[in-house]
Amino acid sequence: VQYGGKEGLAPGGPPAAVPALLLIPVVRMQKTLRSLEPALSTPSEWPRILGVVTDEPFETVALKRAFNAYSDNIYYASGSPEANAYLLGGSTPSSKQTTQYLLRNEVLAQLAELRDELKYQQGLPRERQEAEVAAEALQKCLKAFDEYIRLAPTEERSLALDAVYGDGTAKAMQAGTKE
Repeated sequence: VQYGGKEGLAPGGPPAAVPALLLIPVVRMQKTLRSLEPALSTPSEWPRILGVVTDEPFETVALKRAFNAYSDNIYYASGSPEANAYLLGGSTPSSKQTTQYLLRNEVLAQLAELRDELKYQQGLPRERQEAEVAAEALQKCLKAFDEYIRLAPTEERSLALDAVYGDGTAKAMQAGTKE
């Protein structure tokens, strides 16, 4: 995906032929965060966790690029029904687009909370360290990922989930048996 602009956050060119391919990086991030959950209760793991959530793809601009590549809608020509009014003078963003944007921002906010809490806890004496706030931030972050991914059309969601988690996982996750 090519990006233009100052921060390179908006996709350029026509929409992807297989949109699910653009959802895969978001699902990979979700899987990575899920894999960190058990380690949160171990203070000696906090530096590793902090390294993961500070680096790409969780660094702010990289995360925005990944989410925007799938859900941002700015390519369309002005006047087309798909155009984003804030960028090209076309129609206003749909409620789905607005929700995707809000969920992306919730992911960013909860990742920042997780980073800040882990840094704070590392500065405390060992006997005062606890992971409750960090775990809460991670849970809220994962909830936002789940909601964002659920907004994708079923076929795209299934393809991306199966590509990242393995065949059949999408069906189990959509049935609520595997979170």
